[in-house]
Amino acid sequence: MAKPPDSTLSRDVSRKGGMRSPFQNEQLRFSAHLRNPDRNPAPVDVEPRRMAIYVRLIFNNIESFCAKSFPVAKSVLTADDWRELIRDFIDVHRNQSPFFSEIPQEFIAFLVDEREPKEDPPFLIELCHFEFHGLHLRLAADRVRFSDSASHKADRKLIFSPLARLLQYQWPVHTIQADNVPSTPPAKSTNIVAFRDRHHNVRRKVLQPLEALTCDAFKSPTTIEHVIRAVRKNYRGEFKRIGSTKVPPAIRQIVRELLNLDVLVPEEFLA
Repeated sequence: MAKPPDSTLSRDVSRKGGMRSPFQNEQLRFSAHLRNPDRNPAPVDVEPRRMAIYVRLIFNNIESFCAKSFPVAKSVLTADDWRELIRDFIDVHRNQSPFFSEIPQEFIAFLVDEREPKEDPPFLIELCHFEFHGLHLRLAADRVRFSDSASHKADRKLIFSPLARLLQYQWPVHTIQADNVPSTPPAKSTNIVAFRDRHHNVRRKVLQPLEALTCDAFKSPTTIEHVIRAVRKNYRGEFKRIGSTKVPPAIRQIVRELLNLDVLVPEEFLA
C-alpha cells in the first residue's frame, strides 16, 4: 500500500520540533488548512463559513499575483492545471520574504527546487523565468545616470547596464503562446537580453551569437577594441564563421546599437 503524502501540518510540526502550547498547535492547524484545505482538516473551533472565506482570500490573492506576473504561463495551462500549480505552491513553499512584490521570485524558487513536474510542460520553468524578468526590471532600483551624449570614443570604457539581464534558454520562450506551444526544443539555444531603458520601458531583444558574446564581454568595464581582441582570442570559431575581417566592424555596429538601446552604458554613467 502506497504511503500517503505528508500533510502540511505534519511537515510544519517536524520542522518546528519541541513542545508546543495548545494555542501554537491550533495556529499550525489553522495555517495548514489555509495552505491545503483538501489535505488538512479545519480547526474545530472556527466557524466553517469564516474558514472558507480565509481559504478563498489566501488562494485568490496569491493566484491573482501569479497570474499577473506569469500571464503566458497561465495561458498555456488548463484552468485545472493552473489552479493545481498555485495550490501546490501555497502548500509546499515557505516564502523567505513577506513582500508581495517578491512572490514571483519565490514562485521561481518553488518551480526549480520543490515542484514535482508531473505533467507540467517541459518549458514551464524557463518560460516563468523569462516572464519574471519583466516585473523584476520594472522594480529594479535606478543605478544608471543616462545621458544623451553621442560621443563614444574607441578608448571609452563601457559596461553592461545594471538594468539589463543576459538570458539563455533551451526553449524559444519569447515565441511561446497559448496557440504556439512547442513540443521539442530547437537545436540551438535562445539568447535574449531583457533591459529597462532610460524611458523606464522594459524591453527584450533576441540576440545572435556574436551579439550575445559582445554583451557578455562587457560584464566588467572595458573598451570596444579590447572586446574585439577578446572575441578574436576566445571565439575563433565565430571569427571563422563570419569572416575574420567582418567581425571587428560587426562588433562595432553591435556596440552602437546596444548603446542606443541603453543595454550598454559608459562606465561613468553608473550611479
